[in-house]
Amino acid sequence: MLGSETGREFSRGYLACFQYRHSLCLETGLAMAYLGIAVFIAGVLFLFTTSSGANHAKGMRKGRSELIPPELYDFLEEADDAYILTHQTAEISSFSKYASNSVCNEVLEGIYKKPAKMFGTKNYRDRTWTVIDRQEDEIVLRKEIAHRSIKVKKGIRLTLGDHMIELWTVSLHSRGYLIEEVLEMQAWN
Repeated sequence: MLGSETGREFSRGYLACFQYRHSLCLETGLAMAYLGIAVFIAGVLFLFTTSSGANHAKGMRKGRSELIPPELYDFLEEADDAYILTHQTAEISSFSKYASNSVCNEVLEGIYKKPAKMFGTKNYRDRTWTVIDRQEDEIVLRKEIAHRSIKVKKGIRLTLGDHMIELWTVSLHSRGYLIEEVLEMQAWN
């Protein structure tokens, strides 16, 4: 009789240990499943938030509106690169190929009279163009420059340039495009 009770206690103990291990496995499995689901949701949210609205359709260049013809877009990108170079060097020759004399004079005057604009680095600069008004021989565009922030050290992120919004008036001539006006709308850090 003593042996049978010992056997029952052993089997009860074994059964209790098995149930404990089984419940522990289930709890661990559920925790891992919840963790996996949380990681998946975080990944989807990350992908959703990092894709910007400025990138319209697949294959379309970044920041290019569907209403802007490719040759005008190329002109604007080259002109803005020259505009940025003009602000960095205070030398108008590169921008003068794209703008009228009055615009060049206004830009140089602005460089010397206003605080310097911070354009940051090209790798972190996002530039978008939007058509505001279109006439037969003139287009008004809204140029927006934003900068992605960079991680300086743990917990500190900085943008390397100013956020800028400008209105550019571009006229169409027989020899191509010409910038007739650059109007600064907004600039902040």
